[in-house]
Amino acid sequence: MLVLILALLLSDQETVSAMGRIKPSRGDFAISELSAEKKEKFLDEHNKFRGMVDPPAADMEYLFWDENLANLAQMWSNQCVWDHGFVEFGDEYPNDVPFKRVGQNLARNGELLTTRSQRREVVP
Repeated sequence: MLVLILALLLSDQETVSAMGRIKPSRGDFAISELSAEKKEKFLDEHNKFRGMVDPPAADMEYLFWDENLANLAQMWSNQCVWDHGFVEFGDEYPNDVPFKRVGQNLARNGELLTTRSQRREVVP
């Protein structure tokens, strides 16, 4: 199972991965094709675990789905680079994004899920 984790970067520092600075162009653009049910499941699980931090956070915000971020994560995962990837935006990027930089990780779970019901528990 692949898990994409997105994090907004609020720093003005130059961001560089092992591949160097990465700026998406129109040709790199990808569409995330997760169903509405899977999006809801991912968010519900993620927000559930965020709510379980101990000690409790005073201002823990509820996460919501962002199609632009999902598409950027899809673009990164399509490259199959097992590294922390940073993306900077330029005028050539086709979507209207309200931030300068984002970062994402491509990860996988090595657990063997042998039955259909076990697999459904992870990704319905």
